[in-house]
Formats: sequence, C-alpha cells, structure tokens
Amino acid sequence: SRLETAHAMSARCFRWVSDTLDGDYRLPRFQRPWRWTDEQILALLDSLVAGHHVGTLLLWERYGLPASTEMFGEVPIECAAGQGAMVVDGQQRLGALVTAAKSGRFWFHMLDGRFSVGQGGPWLAPVGGFLCHGICDSLDWIDAHAKAHELDRDRVQDAWACSCDALQNANLHAIVLSSRWPRARVVETFRRLNSTGTPIAPEDLEAALASAEE
Repeated sequence: SRLETAHAMSARCFRWVSDTLDGDYRLPRFQRPWRWTDEQILALLDSLVAGHHVGTLLLWERYGLPASTEMFGEVPIECAAGQGAMVVDGQQRLGALVTAAKSGRFWFHMLDGRFSVGQGGPWLAPVGGFLCHGICDSLDWIDAHAKAHELDRDRVQDAWACSCDALQNANLHAIVLSSRWPRARVVETFRRLNSTGTPIAPEDLEAALASAEE
C-alpha cells in the first residue's frame, strides 16, 4: 500500500556491529565498493561519541535471501540463507564500524577520549573491546594492561568502565522499509533522500541559528 509507512529504529553501535557480524545485513550488488580511509573511520567514531548526527541508515527488510559472503569494510561476513535486511544506504558507515572493531589497529585513549590508529600503549584500549564485548569479558585485558604499563589496576578499570559507557551508548539510527515495499518504491525513496533539496553551507546555518537566538 502507498500509505504503508517505514519505521525508525535506533541502536547502540555495539549492537550494529554484533548484528552485522551475525550476518543480519546484506549489500545490494549495486553498492559502491569500500572506500573509506582510516581518517574517515576515526572521524566517524569521534562524531558518534561526541553525539553528532552522522546520517541515517536506510534498510529494506527481505525474506528468502540466498546464502552469501558480504564485505563490510575490510571484514568478510558469511550470511546464512533466509531473512535479512538490505543496506540501501549506509554501507560505508557500517563497514567503518566493523573494520574499527575487528582490524585491531584502532585505539581509544581512555583518559583524553581520542581515537587513533597504530600500536597500543599506556591507556590505549582496543576499539574492538568496546564494540564487540563489555567489561565483564575484559577483566583479563585490564589486568594485563595495568601490569604491562605499570599502572594502577583500579584506575585502569575505572577508565575502562567510563570508556565503555561513552562508546557503548553511542547510537546510530536507521529507517527500515517494509519487505512489502516494491523495489521501485525503495529506489525512489533513496533518490529523494540523496538528490532532492538544496544544501546549505555550514557558515550560513551558523549565522541563521545565531540570529534566531538574538
């Protein structure tokens, strides 16, 4: 029906990573290949933790999908046959989260709250530790980190807990289109989201907001 509406959903980033790794999402074959740089991934992570809006995913519920191997970022994911959701818009963002969680090269400084790429060090925790599991699974890492860098173990645990709260409470939003929507309607929704409207420059928006508060 034309009147049948889509529904919105919001989930924490670790849930998006978990569901993607479980094979819940598929990539249409027209989706562009993975293109994001490490700097773009860092910017996304920083924006999510800071609470900035990073756009909304567009998903399409599907049934009877064949088994497939999907590449989300740098990570191949085996998807079983059956139900899933097509990522109509948002491949790069989901790929960035999965890559940050699984690559092993992304770090979060638990004291200054900054993300980085490279090797670990004092107070640097692996991003995957927050996006793939919680503190209850990380006590061994806390013990090893405190010992390796001669840090106070309780302070490391407190820093980890605060970091978990910051990263695991970061949300990513999506619009979910019903499986009953025909393909043409899904494509038209994508077109309207990406090709209509007139963009406004950030400086013009800042001036407009300032004048509204005067």
